[in-house]
Amino acid sequence: MILGPFKSYGHPRRDEGRSGWWAPSVSSIPALLCLSYVLWRPVSNGQILYPVLAVLACISVISLAAQGFRIPGPLLLAGGLLLIVIILGVLIGVVKDSPGVDHQATVWLGGAAIWAPWALSMRVLDIRRVLTGITLVTIAFGTIIVLYIAGELGLLPVTLPDSLLASQDAGFNEVAGSTAIRFYGLSTFTITAPLCAAGSIVRADSYLPSRGLLVTAAVIAVVAGLVSGRRGIAVVTVLSPLLALVFQRWLTPRTTAFRLPIWIPLALPVLLPLFLVAADSDPARQGLSAIRDAAFVFLGVGHSSTDAISDTARRDQMGELVSAWSDSPILGHGLGAVLRSGFTRSDDRPWMFELQYHQLLFSTGLVGILLTAAALVVLAVAMRRAAALFPEHRSVIVTTGVASTALLLANASNPYLQAVGHQWGAAIGAAVIGALLKSKSRHSVEEPERSSQFRSRSTSRRVVGG
Repeated sequence: MILGPFKSYGHPRRDEGRSGWWAPSVSSIPALLCLSYVLWRPVSNGQILYPVLAVLACISVISLAAQGFRIPGPLLLAGGLLLIVIILGVLIGVVKDSPGVDHQATVWLGGAAIWAPWALSMRVLDIRRVLTGITLVTIAFGTIIVLYIAGELGLLPVTLPDSLLASQDAGFNEVAGSTAIRFYGLSTFTITAPLCAAGSIVRADSYLPSRGLLVTAAVIAVVAGLVSGRRGIAVVTVLSPLLALVFQRWLTPRTTAFRLPIWIPLALPVLLPLFLVAADSDPARQGLSAIRDAAFVFLGVGHSSTDAISDTARRDQMGELVSAWSDSPILGHGLGAVLRSGFTRSDDRPWMFELQYHQLLFSTGLVGILLTAAALVVLAVAMRRAAALFPEHRSVIVTTGVASTALLLANASNPYLQAVGHQWGAAIGAAVIGALLKSKSRHSVEEPERSSQFRSRSTSRRVVGG
């Protein structure tokens, strides 16, 4: 066990975390196939999804056991705080006999049982393989979506197999010149589009997929995400380059001059006219209108530019949840609780709402909010520590950090994390941090052992020679 959340570590070893033949890693072929299916269909068809998640969890636990359950202190502390929040919410829900406590316990405890071992078992040898697998799936799935839209619009004579479209419950709609499609796996782009976009603009990193692969995936994911009509994807896609620059600046030591990638200033004369043209396109207008809608829902600023009915419903949810929270402000009402006013988002599951962070406040109170915030602060400090120890791998930290942040931002107004198949996006940033910190600690522990063995051999020679 790696104790001391923010202790200093030594240098990484290339053979870090090498497990025995009997212990598959999260970058093994079975694990990557499981993750690929989760990316392809993160929701619906639980008869396949849940066994796939169970297999992935078993592989992760075996890999973690082969590593001796070595867990970096920051991840142990942050994970413990989040687990306390979940258990607290479940216990209060049980005491208050909340109707949805069983469902919510399954979502959050089940998600933790799957994605915590996956993140904690990640090694530096796994990072590039996992990210490359995610990038390849993004290219393949994005291409399918683009071809599907082009075929529906009559731009290309493309007909995709009916079995493929049926597996995604594909649907297409065109309203006022804008397209909107339905695909089970479309929500995956909430994570992968920002990941690939951020990876395309940061400096080269040996733990990232090749630049060409990332750029290809980013272009396809951005096009597929923006023309899909999903506002959450549009917002995080538009913000991801800015997030990457903010992370890059934040993780750069103050003693080191921050430098933009050289291609950015060189490309500005070419990119600026293209940007001005693109800014007047339908996808760009969708992204900007989505940002305005977010300001309307959460801040009450301006007005809803699209889909006013759903935005007004979200504002109503905010008022209802905050009002209900005031009845039990410290510990909340527990997971699975419903509003006494009778206000619901769904008749099937009246305990679920779009505004996830308002619901967290309602369910776990100020205690839950503060513990969750503390866990995020711990991870933020750990991110800075990892970036300081591995300046050559700052880019992969930025890229995966942007992906996790994008999902958390989108989750504010859409319940992405309520689906266990999306929770890998919140774990990927912590997984990379943990892998780097584990590689440091392994060497710092082994180095004194080798020195001690050398001194013992030297002493033995002197004794024998004497």
